[in-house]
Amino acid sequence: IPDMLRLGHLGNNLIGAYLMYLTLSFSQSAVAFAINLFGFATVDVMRNPLLASTSPSDFWSRRWNQVIHSMLKRGVFKPVAQSFSRTLAVVAAFIASGLLHEYVWSFIFFQHDDVETFTPGYGKSMLFFAWNGIVMVLENLISHWPIFQMMNST
Repeated sequence: IPDMLRLGHLGNNLIGAYLMYLTLSFSQSAVAFAINLFGFATVDVMRNPLLASTSPSDFWSRRWNQVIHSMLKRGVFKPVAQSFSRTLAVVAAFIASGLLHEYVWSFIFFQHDDVETFTPGYGKSMLFFAWNGIVMVLENLISHWPIFQMMNST
């Protein structure tokens, strides 16, 4: 854990996140442009998540990849929230997102026996999204504390 908190490591992660944002944003803009040529309307998929987000919930629910957000909200969050608590629904949605990312990464990094390729670290996406689900739950539990209210007012 101390190595993960080094400034260099954190800087690399920030640069990686920004490059991922640019890649997704550009590719989705290109697809939207092609769809618009046929007269169909599209929505903004990314809403400046890295610079305009005011909280983890703002990042995940209103700014980052609205297509996947809508899919997880309709397919996981709402059905779970109907039978269980909102907290469990949030965690379930993030676990589903982690499983979806693990599935996608397994195809991207599929190894053939005759080709030397990168070996992915399975479970890292799952841990990332599970952690973010916990962060969302914690934010909901403590966002009313005066220190956070003061931070939101600035």
